[in-house]
Amino acid sequence: MRARLGLQDAVVLGFVGSFYRYEGLDLLLDAIARLVPDYPSLRVLLVGGGRVDAALKARSAHLGVADRVLFAGRRAELL
Repeated sequence: MRARLGLQDAVVLGFVGSFYRYEGLDLLLDAIARLVPDYPSLRVLLVGGGRVDAALKARSAHLGVADRVLFAGRRAELL
């Protein structure tokens, strides 16, 4: 799966679930933006979807980490 997703040399932090405000994924993206300078191989894999999907994508772009966050969608075959 790492090779298929282009994550072979990455430290991957993953989340599988719903994308709703109460999940705190916006805080995860904030944390990633702060950690990237010290951990350049850090990547985030988000599997799922929900009401804040578009807002999370926009936030990752705003924070400059969109290239480090993989939104895999609701694809059970990844698991």
